[in-house]
Amino acid sequence: MPELLRGNNMPPYLSRKNMQLAKKVRQRVTENLSSHLTIQQLSEELHASPTAIKSAFKNVYGEPVGEYRKSVRLQEAQRLLREADRPIAEIAEMVGYSNPGYFAVAFRGKFSMTPGDYKRLVRSKGNCLS
Repeated sequence: MPELLRGNNMPPYLSRKNMQLAKKVRQRVTENLSSHLTIQQLSEELHASPTAIKSAFKNVYGEPVGEYRKSVRLQEAQRLLREADRPIAEIAEMVGYSNPGYFAVAFRGKFSMTPGDYKRLVRSKGNCLS
């Protein structure tokens, strides 16, 4: 069973089919972060209704597909800012944000600091460890 993101709340009964559907959606969403798959595209690809996709995913992972994708993208951006020596705009594009300004707003909303501030903080901590 996939890891549940709801803490102690157990999901309502889910059929094996819905569990598999949620797993497939998660796989498609995370395999290429720069893609902009819509629920309709997932629906056509996975031969399931948009409602079934949304419901199964939220019941298994505890949040809507879009919020999950945003969270995964921002966590990957955080890792890249820490580990890769690339410009912030390039990292933003690598994780699916074509607008660096929008990326900065989303990053700040999740981590309470801008990508530039995060990168400086990580580097300053790294210098202290050397």
